[in-house]
Amino acid sequence: KYVTSVPIGTEGSCLDCCQYNHPDGTIREVVAVGGLGTELLSFNLTTLLAACALIEANSLLITAGAGFSADSGLQTYEQAPLSYREMCDPSKLVEDPLKFQQFWLAFTRSYLKTKPHSGYELLDQWCQGGKLPNLLRQSDGSTPWWVYTSNVDGHFRNTRLASFRESVCEIHGCALEFKCACGIGFANGEP
Repeated sequence: KYVTSVPIGTEGSCLDCCQYNHPDGTIREVVAVGGLGTELLSFNLTTLLAACALIEANSLLITAGAGFSADSGLQTYEQAPLSYREMCDPSKLVEDPLKFQQFWLAFTRSYLKTKPHSGYELLDQWCQGGKLPNLLRQSDGSTPWWVYTSNVDGHFRNTRLASFRESVCEIHGCALEFKCACGIGFANGEP
């Protein structure tokens, strides 16, 4: 059923909002572009509304959890071996400091070898790359975008992603840095 139809400038072309009954019994809305010189495109209306909100946004909070790292090929906490869960307990540092440090050094090196997936670059383009025109750095250089992540892989710190270095909050810390108050530990995979 057509809900609305709006001409979009090209002779005979229009933007149509339609509703249809999905096989699961729900009513779905789609937006279709059609007409002379255009191919029929169809996408979920919710996606269009989200895109419109992003284009108009003057600030952005990006939240990222295990699924975001998993898309780079890293295991989630639930998928990791038992030793990983065991070594997330800081008391293990007191019980066996060498084992604890060797374990995290090995994981840090694996995080450094794993290339962040293209979603990181997409977010970088949205923020610093100008794809979202209202996200402008403030006069003091601060950003109107922030990343709040539970991931410890340090991918938002990647040197290619300059957008996020100053605006990331890693709530569980970052495996790329593990140092005590005396500076003993490692940074970026080096003891």
